[in-house]
Amino acid sequence: MLYLCCTQKNVIMASIKVVLRKKPLQSGAYPISLRITKDRKTKFFKTLFDAHISDWDPNSGTFKNNTKFIQENRLLQKIKTKAFQICSQLQTENEHFTLHDFEMAFRFRSNPVANNFFSFWENLIEDMIVAGRTGNAKANREGYKALKKFNSGTNLRFDEISYAYLSKFENHLRSRGGTDGGISVRMRSIRTVFNVAIARDRISSEIYPFHKYKISKLKSRTNKRALDISEVNGIFDMD
Repeated sequence: MLYLCCTQKNVIMASIKVVLRKKPLQSGAYPISLRITKDRKTKFFKTLFDAHISDWDPNSGTFKNNTKFIQENRLLQKIKTKAFQICSQLQTENEHFTLHDFEMAFRFRSNPVANNFFSFWENLIEDMIVAGRTGNAKANREGYKALKKFNSGTNLRFDEISYAYLSKFENHLRSRGGTDGGISVRMRSIRTVFNVAIARDRISSEIYPFHKYKISKLKSRTNKRALDISEVNGIFDMD
């Protein structure tokens, strides 16, 4: 089944469908992907499934034998519904949204863990330890604990960390005796996480909070142990 995202004037802006890719696997089956087309551009998103042509209904974008593939069809339907909801929301916000905008939203909303700031930070700290950057890992671990305490848990999305959120975190640190130098180290650690996430295409640069929140306002000289993106690029394979 083909889903269409339309404007209020009923002008088709994007189409969504689950399809078989053209190149078969070694087993003879074909990978199943979600396809979105917008402004004459197309992008595919892999699913966990594959199917033989004899088992596939190209019109409905589902397995033919519904009794045999009940669970698979249910999951494919969930993927299509989620994609349509994201498309509709993006179009409500901006009817000229791009496939890149859709990709960022689809990745995170289909897999909320991928958009969890603390989960990504944990992985980054592990990468630093493996790379032998123990000083940076320690600074980031301390920053992680401080932010977790302020946030009252680890349920925090990247897009929730705004200028206002960082300002509140700064005030929180100051109320507990934090100095410009110490606060700067914490903020640089958070900025490193954003820089790496953007470099790895995990988040959109549009939600980067440090365009507005300036660490440079914290005048004290500090030991800048948290890495900027140029330094991170020299240590990690961003692919």
